[in-house]
Amino acid sequence: MINEIISIDTGSADKIAEGYFKAICGFDRDDPAKNARTGAMLRQGIAVREQLRDSIRIRAVVSAFDKIVISGRSIRIGPVVFVCNAFEQMETEHITRVYAFIITAGSFEIESASMLDRFYADAWGTAYIDAGRDILRDFICKHEKDASAGREGSFVSDPFGPGFYGMDVEQMGNFFRLLDAEAIGVSLTGSMCMLPLKSCAGFHVAVDNAGRLPPDGCRSCLAGGKGCEYCHSRIKSKDR
Repeated sequence: MINEIISIDTGSADKIAEGYFKAICGFDRDDPAKNARTGAMLRQGIAVREQLRDSIRIRAVVSAFDKIVISGRSIRIGPVVFVCNAFEQMETEHITRVYAFIITAGSFEIESASMLDRFYADAWGTAYIDAGRDILRDFICKHEKDASAGREGSFVSDPFGPGFYGMDVEQMGNFFRLLDAEAIGVSLTGSMCMLPLKSCAGFHVAVDNAGRLPPDGCRSCLAGGKGCEYCHSRIKSKDR
């Protein structure tokens, strides 16, 4: 699987995205069916989504690599080297494949004078990119299961990438060296900003033993690796 284009039907992502949207807006904390004000706001948010409907287009480009080299904080995937402290907690012999991806949900710009409408549009963009990543991970899990037929145990990590597990945003360009982002209409600015804005990049690591993945505490780390030596999650993982 090299530069495979995955198109995700918007309808299949709607329910997942709506769950994310409600969480982002705080609607999950107050039942819209029982609170008239919350219900009205949710209906306004749904109306904004319908205005955006034609511009929501979830697509991903994915490549699988089975020749990976880990050395300390570095991992070589194809011709590209990524650096992240979480890699020190992984062992090459347990990695079966690495799936690199770039995914976009399309454009979520809305012509409205209402600040609330623009907030809802941005929230829908975040919700659909998160929903797209969930669906893409399911696709990768199925591919890994099929590719690993006959082998007992197959586990796929949460996504690594800039903003995940403390990986620096400056490494975003590495994904554009590894993948054909133009095939899904995604570009990268000089300041490492992806266009369309509701896009992201990362990779999933498939291993033959779930215990060989970094601990959950590393997943949303924002420290950039500076505090790893003092991190409870990291110390605890060494005792596995």
